[in-house]
Amino acid sequence: MEHITASEEPSAALMYHVERPIFNEGYIDSELLHRKKRTPKSFQRRIAEHLRCSSEKAKSVVFGFLPILTWLPSYPLKEYLFGDIVSGISTGVMQLPQGLAYAMLAAVPPVFGLYSSFYPVLLYTFLGTSKHISIGTFAVISLMIGGVAVREAPDSMFAVNGTNASQVVDFEARDARRVEVVVALTTLVGIIQFVLGLLRFGFLAIYLTEPLVRGFTTAAAVHVSVSQIKYLLGVHTARFNGPLSVVHSLDAVFRNIASTNVVTLIIGLVCMVFLYFIKDLNERFKKKLPIPIPGEIIVVIVSTGISYGMVMSENYGVEVVGKIPTGLLPPKIPDFSVFPNLFPDAFAIAVVGFSIAISLAKTFALKHGYSVDGNQVENKIKCLIITCTLPFQIWSVRFFLCFCSVRLHLFDQKYSVTREVVAGPKKQMDHVYTNGQMNESNTESESEDDFFLQRLTPIHTIILDFTPVNFIDSVGAKTIKSVIKEFATVDVKVVLAGCSRTLLSDLRTLKFFCEPVTPDLIFPTIHDAVLHCKRSRDVPVCPDVQ
Repeated sequence: MEHITASEEPSAALMYHVERPIFNEGYIDSELLHRKKRTPKSFQRRIAEHLRCSSEKAKSVVFGFLPILTWLPSYPLKEYLFGDIVSGISTGVMQLPQGLAYAMLAAVPPVFGLYSSFYPVLLYTFLGTSKHISIGTFAVISLMIGGVAVREAPDSMFAVNGTNASQVVDFEARDARRVEVVVALTTLVGIIQFVLGLLRFGFLAIYLTEPLVRGFTTAAAVHVSVSQIKYLLGVHTARFNGPLSVVHSLDAVFRNIASTNVVTLIIGLVCMVFLYFIKDLNERFKKKLPIPIPGEIIVVIVSTGISYGMVMSENYGVEVVGKIPTGLLPPKIPDFSVFPNLFPDAFAIAVVGFSIAISLAKTFALKHGYSVDGNQVENKIKCLIITCTLPFQIWSVRFFLCFCSVRLHLFDQKYSVTREVVAGPKKQMDHVYTNGQMNESNTESESEDDFFLQRLTPIHTIILDFTPVNFIDSVGAKTIKSVIKEFATVDVKVVLAGCSRTLLSDLRTLKFFCEPVTPDLIFPTIHDAVLHCKRSRDVPVCPDVQ
């Protein structure tokens, strides 16, 4: 960037001259923007256009519903197959202990966590559009399911001889009933999400801002950590749901902390230290290791062997998962009679599950440069409700081939003789909030005016007009910053023009100005920005622009 030093007179620098005729809105629309008067379509005509069927439209619908038909024919087998096999094995290995643990959070036998790590992955292969999210159980969803299962099938319903005095519970009957409730809940959630997908409710993803997602995941981590403390200490406490459940859970644990099983605590601490060590080892030597060391599966195998060999469940009172049945259960029709009681919970879980999946899918999509369809991110089957797993992502960045189409709607008519510099259209807005995908859904579904789609000569600079903007939040600032960085990778400079002093103060407060984004990218007017960008590219500035 060029600067005017203290010893340099402003007159010696590039000068700002404006001379043009007086414009009115009619002249701008007809002569500059080439807008034509449109005749509104009748309702019947719009319906007919939507219902009109053709081979291309039918093909588009089929390929949209089954993305595998798009990427599989062009899949580079020799280049990607080995990496994908390793990714699948490593991810599957991590799903084993995670599925067992989260099934316990859902108040069902652990084997259902394994079912939930198997069926949905098969479906997502055919229906999914994200390369990197790992489909499986999730802590918050499991907690929500567990709350419903405990509410619909509490221990008091299965007390032996109909009394709670002895606290003797028929665990087999209780677990069977909870499984029925969870299966019905999962089916209902799947129906709700399927209907929302048909209605194209994927637009809800635009409201998932980064602070919202981070707050959600942080709160989820707190809930999961608190829910596991009693298992780490080996104490027995009641299960709490609803407001202040974290406080009640901690209170119950501390009240029973005197009954801590020391052997269980030692085993838990040793496993945690070992997992942390393996994680650090994988991070340090990730470039040298062909595949990450599967610390989770090592812990499961070793601890299971030691527990079985030393008979810890009998000799030391260490609780174990118990027998895991082999094979797969046959399909079973859910209990439809409980649907009315479960509908409010099912709707909440459907929205939360979608929010988790789409937020992480879009995070990975933005990082690796492809797009995801919010209406196809999540799928269900007879098992625990699943979504993408938060603690890890598939470590290999290759799962299937996907192309990202980037559409830029740029307004260059104002400086028709300097098409290498593109000025953004001025829209009246007081604040900038970037909720999700930066209007990507609108650019994909709505047709734009023809002048937006003119073929441009190679662009070296994009100017964003911030004149009408009075406030910007943290997500908006971060998004603008990411746009500047991304265009810099393709040798296109993005500059801002017309920022008010209040807006500049907000940007400084949000730490917007750090390499490679500096105050040198901010100009008081669009004309200043155009002249500077032309000068910085050694492009002659013609008299019309001056």
